[in-house]
Amino acid sequence: MRVFLKEGIVVDIELANENYIESYLELIRGLASDKDSYVIVNYSDILPDLAGVKERSKLWNRGNISMHFALQKDRVIGYCGQKIGPTYGDQLQPHISEIWYAVAREFRGSGLIYPLIFQSLRNTDVKFVQAYVDTRNIRSAKVLENIGFQKMCKISENILDKRNNVFWDEYYFRGEREEVLKILKEKIDKLSIIMDV
Repeated sequence: MRVFLKEGIVVDIELANENYIESYLELIRGLASDKDSYVIVNYSDILPDLAGVKERSKLWNRGNISMHFALQKDRVIGYCGQKIGPTYGDQLQPHISEIWYAVAREFRGSGLIYPLIFQSLRNTDVKFVQAYVDTRNIRSAKVLENIGFQKMCKISENILDKRNNVFWDEYYFRGEREEVLKILKEKIDKLSIIMDV
């Protein structure tokens, strides 16, 4: 799907594949050094290497895991992943997926996150979508609230920051997929973002 953001920025959103592994790894390395990023690598004391990402990429878009990349030319500038059956597996939770996402610093605030999440969610068939957000990550919490997720609870000491040897609290968010898709479409239209599906 081609997306036209403000100021003539053109981005393609497509299923992740092995052609973009090195570019994805560069994004991950950038996020790891970004003090405003709260993705998994920001809590780890070890960065993934190329071999590790190649191995993990074998799970992308197979079975219960999907991954979409936002691409500007051939550069990965964002991603949105999902796992159906996040806690008890897709046999016992075929109706729930968990999402995770990130956008490169220079594209935050561009509205890119909305079509990125939209494309990921429209390609799955679940009733509920959930996400965990570090309580310090106000921007991500607002994104989820703005697209119809409900803040269900705060979970104390839910993730270990190995870099600093401290536990951080997280919010647990949950939304109904159909309602979230509807609100995402409204946000995309309001921002005059064009999606060429």
